[in-house]
Amino acid sequence: MPAGAYNIRITFEQDVGTADAAGQHIPDWQPFSPPLKRWGKRIESRGRAYWAAQQEQAEVSGIIEVPYDSVLHSLLKADRTKIRGKIGDSVPYIEAFDGPKNKGRTLDLIVREPQ
Repeated sequence: MPAGAYNIRITFEQDVGTADAAGQHIPDWQPFSPPLKRWGKRIESRGRAYWAAQQEQAEVSGIIEVPYDSVLHSLLKADRTKIRGKIGDSVPYIEAFDGPKNKGRTLDLIVREPQ
């Protein structure tokens, strides 16, 4: 695969959880219907959004760039805590996002790997 190629398959899921008797949220992650799958690539840490997220969340572990997608962008803007990306067996948490970037062609997902 050429350097810089989108080589990470991401399957996005939504939290359709409910609250328990005490009012605490119980997450229930389900795939979107139809499935929301995109290709991405890890990129070097860059930019103000990444550094701002690192100040808030010490566990920020990297950035995954995906081609711009209006559906994905709308979901992230609405409530990024209700969407996550699954990469194989790993489920990195989306701490923040930046974009559209590169003249509207990409979105950067600022992620934290699960511990």
